Amino acid sequence: MSIDLNNLKEQIQTILQTANTTTATRDLSNGLETRVQRVLKVNPSRIPIQSTWHPFVTIFIDSKDIELTDFANNQLTARRKSTIDVKIVGAVWNSSIVDAELDPADEDCEDLMENIEEIMRSNSTIAGVVTWSYPTSVTYHNANIEEGVHIRAGILNLRGVVYY
Repeated sequence: MSIDLNNLKEQIQTILQTANTTTATRDLSNGLETRVQRVLKVNPSRIPIQSTWHPFVTIFIDSKDIELTDFANNQLTARRKSTIDVKIVGAVWNSSIVDAELDPADEDCEDLMENIEEIMRSNSTIAGVVTWSYPTSVTYHNANIEEGVHIRAGILNLRGVVYY
C-alpha cells in the first residue's frame, strides 16, 4: 500500500478553493485588498510572474519520512508511519508602493497566511486522507521584480501523519 500524494494535494486544494468565498466559515481572502485568484497544486517556480495570477495559493509536497512501526515477515506487510511535510505558499503582488514606511503586500500576505492556517487547522484530517495534520511554521519571503514592484510570499509547513 502507498500514499496517494496527489490526492492529498487535491484535497487541500479543494478545501482552500471552497473557503475562497465570503460565505465560508473562514474566507481565504478575508482582509486582502484583492481576492485570491487561483488555488493551485504546483511548485511555485512553475507559476508565471504576472500580476494577474496574484494573489495565489499553491500546494506542493516538500518531504515524506517513513518509519516502520512493527515487525513483519517482509517490507510489504510491515505497518508504517509516514510524516509528510506539505508546503502551502501564498503570494501577493505589489506594484503600488507609495509610502516607504508601509507595504500593503506585507499585511495582505500575513492575513492570507493566517487565513490558510485557520482553514487547515479546522480540517485536521484533510478529508480523511491523513490521520492527523497540523501547521508547524510559516516563513515570509520577498522577491523584487523591478523598481516599486515586488512579490511578498508566505510558506506554511503543514505536517500530515499517515499510518498504513
